[in-house]
Amino acid sequence: MNSVSARIVLVKLLIAGDVLFILWILYNGMDSGWQATPLQLVVYIALIALLSLSSIFLYSYSKSLGIKHLDKQQ
Repeated sequence: MNSVSARIVLVKLLIAGDVLFILWILYNGMDSGWQATPLQLVVYIALIALLSLSSIFLYSYSKSLGIKHLDKQQ
């Protein structure tokens, strides 16, 4: 596996991990009936925002490297 292939796999795994963690946070919110203290709400919203930004930045970083495998296989 060359370094470009390793980067492609790593970026895909990192984005998948971010999305999975966001889904886990949302599932826990649904499971608790969306009841939380104001501090918990701030933390949940901040975590979701940070993970979303992380995924967006990873995707744009992969585009700047010229990795086109995230869009579609050619």
